[in-house]
Amino acid sequence: MKKLLSLLIYITIFISAFFSADIIVSSYDYSEIGGLYYSPLSGFYALTDEKNDIKVFDKNNSMKYYFETENRPSAVSWTEDENYIISGNTDGSINVFNIISNLYSFTVRDTTESITSVDVKDRNIYYASYDKNVYVYNITKRKQTFSYKLKGTPFTVRLFGNNTLVTGDSLGYIYFINLLDNSVSFRKLSDSAIKKINIYNDEISFFAADGRVYVLDNTFRTVNSFYLGNPVKQVINSPDGSYFGVLFTNNEFEIYSTESYISTLSVTFSKFTVKTINWSETWRYIFISDGSDIYRLTYPSGILEKINENKIAVPQNIIWKDKYVIYSDDDARVGFFNVETGKIDINYKVDENFNDFDIYDDVLAGVSDSGYFRIYDLLSGIKLDQKYVTDSKINNIKFSPDGKYIVLGGLDNNIYVYRYPELTLYKVIKNLHKSWIKDIDFSKDSKYISVASLDKTVTISAFPDFEKTYTLNSFKYNIWSADWSNKKNLITLGGFEGILEIWDPIFQTVFVRTGISTGSINSLKWSYDDSYIAEGSEDKNIYIWSSSTGELLQIFSGSKSSVTDLYWNKGGRYLASLSLDNIIRIWDINNSQNIASLITYKDGKYVSFKNSGEYLTNIFVNEEEKYFFKYSPISIFETIYFSKVNSLDLREGEPPVISAEDKVLINSPEYTIKISFSDNSEVRNVNIGNENFDINSKNYVMDYVIDIERLSSDTLKIVAFDDSGNKTEKDINIEFKDIYLLVISNQVVVKNSSGNAIGTLTRGQRVKMIGREGDSYIIDYFGQKGYVKYYMLKK
Repeated sequence: MKKLLSLLIYITIFISAFFSADIIVSSYDYSEIGGLYYSPLSGFYALTDEKNDIKVFDKNNSMKYYFETENRPSAVSWTEDENYIISGNTDGSINVFNIISNLYSFTVRDTTESITSVDVKDRNIYYASYDKNVYVYNITKRKQTFSYKLKGTPFTVRLFGNNTLVTGDSLGYIYFINLLDNSVSFRKLSDSAIKKINIYNDEISFFAADGRVYVLDNTFRTVNSFYLGNPVKQVINSPDGSYFGVLFTNNEFEIYSTESYISTLSVTFSKFTVKTINWSETWRYIFISDGSDIYRLTYPSGILEKINENKIAVPQNIIWKDKYVIYSDDDARVGFFNVETGKIDINYKVDENFNDFDIYDDVLAGVSDSGYFRIYDLLSGIKLDQKYVTDSKINNIKFSPDGKYIVLGGLDNNIYVYRYPELTLYKVIKNLHKSWIKDIDFSKDSKYISVASLDKTVTISAFPDFEKTYTLNSFKYNIWSADWSNKKNLITLGGFEGILEIWDPIFQTVFVRTGISTGSINSLKWSYDDSYIAEGSEDKNIYIWSSSTGELLQIFSGSKSSVTDLYWNKGGRYLASLSLDNIIRIWDINNSQNIASLITYKDGKYVSFKNSGEYLTNIFVNEEEKYFFKYSPISIFETIYFSKVNSLDLREGEPPVISAEDKVLINSPEYTIKISFSDNSEVRNVNIGNENFDINSKNYVMDYVIDIERLSSDTLKIVAFDDSGNKTEKDINIEFKDIYLLVISNQVVVKNSSGNAIGTLTRGQRVKMIGREGDSYIIDYFGQKGYVKYYMLKK
């Protein structure tokens, strides 16, 4: 019974961890491809990049496997039977991934320094680390069987024969280790680091970083040496070892015969810089990556062709408007992600990639590297106008909240103010800052503008004339994000230091400073009701803070890269995030979970998905694995069934709409007003004052009776909730006209606002009502405000 309970607890923890991560993995990445490793038999290849994962593709470039590593992979090797992939990582860990079943995968931790080289043979892993050690680990026994510390850092390790481990270090020493008796012999071979070891027949070739090659026989005697002519970046071997290729630091690539060391092919890559290169399972093809795409070099013809193009479209910025999260990407596209259905309803091309964009009514304005800003019709993408501003890159664009101006800032340190919709230049503000403009925002009444710069200052200026400008503070570190509150006159700041601060910008005082330092802060956004501040961090997390106390309320994890942009929906329940792993995510603040994610591609394809396994895409089924991979690490405890749907049915949208007069003048003790409610899905219930009404309708109109006896103030508060948990609040201000109340008690004391008695009333008197506060009526007492307990008067 205890074993069963432990198993259930384990499954629960495992599944909980799983549901916090994305289940769809893109075949393409924003981060550069760092490693390209071909399997020895099938021609599958593994890709690594700056993230903590390995992706495996077949010959058709379809994604077949996905493995999450402990840290960023630095060296990868396949076992000879292709049953395992071994990943050496930058934190010193070794991941052993079983292709057949995740149940047989495990992690080795023998060092905390980055792994520099991995070799596998006969179920033994031979690896080297920056801690200057070489190690031997037995996969079957699951234990380390040998380690030895070198003079310098080893960058390569190989098994020679069955029992001799050969390695070289950063000081140019080479080592021969007999694994039968653990005896070691070494000698100085080169004045530069040993980058690679090749073994062919009974000879060992040592490649030094300076381009020199030393050939030793099986008695470890030097039989040959020669100079390749250039410093060495990478060395690769054909599958049978009869050829080797050398990538030089000048981006030239040469193939040599292992027997004669004669060059058989020379290639200069002029259109791109080679990031990584490797031989496939056949001697005929060498595969190359420039960090984004993959090319195939045919040997010996030297024909070069692109075989796998990175189709990812990296979103740059997001804005939540109505039912859409609107994004711009690095392919000069603007897309509208429908947060109710999970579909992209609108997608169009613009002239250039936006560095930033903003929306006012049905117009979109964007800025780019060329120094232009352009205006487009929001829904159609038709360009309405454009203006050349500067010959420098423009980073920021903002409409003033009143829609009268557009403000821009960029790398020339200037602020440009244009009238809108005329698009005439109103003002150029020079010398406001000494470095690049990083962020611009407005107070919601458009009276003030904040500008954050890479000169470590934030300025507050009277807008639009900038006649009064002061520096909010000289910070120790750069401020990367500044956001004004929606209802209060406060501004939140954050940047490189990772500390969030809330300032009163007018009085230049710190209102709240959080005591927690996170990763560097990329983006800050107040919720629409100013209750929360969301932070997107360089450490891949989203932090939700209380704006009144600075208390950390929630942390959302799951992004594989830095979170760069955030936007709240108007209901305040949902938050959209953008991260450098190319994914837009929608978070439910109430339920503390990621409810939907979106990946987009340059050819207009996309996939949106929920962590339940439902996904929606416009990619044909037989093409899906070329774009994304349905990933489930739960193995034998399978709980996810991937299901392609026509709509994700997120049922998210804007909060309910309340329509009623902002101010009413009532002239009778019971006064009827008309209130209407509507929602994109369903208005669930409504609170009016102290009363609750179940609505359960998409549209509802109510004739509500304001009874002065049920009031507690001169304001009637209305709160409406929809079926997604969004809420809307509205206050109706009440004024009273010609309403008289009857005194029903003897000797009623009348008090002023300070609680002091100012007179008395007797039974039967009639008094004029002018307000309501708490448990008292406010009456007109000989030209003064008088307060009388409500139970002493009646309507």
